[in-house]
Amino acid sequence: MSQKSNISKWFLVLGFVSILFFPIFKWLSQDDLKKSPSEKRSLKQSPPPPISLSDFKQWPKQFDDYYSDQFGFRIELNSLYSRIIQKYFVQDVTLGKDDWFYLGSIRPNYERFGDPIGDYTNQNNFTTNELNQFVQSMNQVKVELEAKAIPFFYFITPSKHTIYPENLPSYIKKQSKLNVYDQLNSTAMPILKEHYINVLPLLTAAKERNRLYYQYDTHWNMHGANLVQYELLNRIAKFFPEDIKPYLVKENEFKNQDKLNGDLVTMVQSLNKIDKDPRPQFPDSLCQYSEERDHELETATVHTKCHNKKLTLLMFRDSYSVALIPFIARQFGEAHFYWEKLSKSKLDSLVELYQPDVVIEQMVERKLPHKYNY
Repeated sequence: MSQKSNISKWFLVLGFVSILFFPIFKWLSQDDLKKSPSEKRSLKQSPPPPISLSDFKQWPKQFDDYYSDQFGFRIELNSLYSRIIQKYFVQDVTLGKDDWFYLGSIRPNYERFGDPIGDYTNQNNFTTNELNQFVQSMNQVKVELEAKAIPFFYFITPSKHTIYPENLPSYIKKQSKLNVYDQLNSTAMPILKEHYINVLPLLTAAKERNRLYYQYDTHWNMHGANLVQYELLNRIAKFFPEDIKPYLVKENEFKNQDKLNGDLVTMVQSLNKIDKDPRPQFPDSLCQYSEERDHELETATVHTKCHNKKLTLLMFRDSYSVALIPFIARQFGEAHFYWEKLSKSKLDSLVELYQPDVVIEQMVERKLPHKYNY
């Protein structure tokens, strides 16, 4: 056997031994961590020496749990594992800092779910023609409904990426300064005025006071929905001051529950990720609730009746309005929440059917740019 072959084998053995023992050497040389910065949990600490037979029986398991939390390079290996999973195995979820999950991917030519990462990096903006057509269509909806004495309101739900960009991976960077909000604010607001509601500044200003979106789910929680419903109902109340009484639910009127395994957790087939789920404690009301589910499209149309109210609402919406419905519905005698985009044919038929006093369209940011079928 040649000397060169022997040296190669020794290097192989040395590398293998290093992989086995370097984490141990690192563990022996470092102070134990109290908390995991990415997992946001307390880490196991060194168990006390056993002094009884019972202690001796429990000590191996206690030490194994402790070493699993404290072994050398654990944080670095966790980070590497997340990057590998993200790049090669997870298709629709980006794993962010501090264990935040985001919808979307940086993979080339990724287009699923409206490409929310591309939206955040400002790669999916309106063209000038798209923007003008979009705003003209919205204004046409407003004008045609105004002719029937029905006020129309439109707002965009920001994606979680827009409200909490600080927890996105550091390798995700803005590609330009202009975004769809800038485009719509400069174009839609002068035309639609109070009928176009920009909720972005409202949510951005309030996020330090309460978490407004789930960590492991795509959607905002009911703290976020509470702020938006209050702004929306204040706009509507200008037209119906005797009927609409906006109410911002107070901090002490929420009760936290646990939300286990949000939609993003399900996508990556992870387990036991728990979000705090703030729930408003509404007083008893005279409202009835019914739902028509489309199992093929995985959508639902919600109908509510509140016998102590007068007005009728028609709302085109998506899944973000699930958290809005409990706030909004109690302000209307009848409310009809359709999980679909507004189109002329659908709007005309539903206006004839329900004779609404108010029409709203809500759309999540990742659905833009959008071309109206109007």
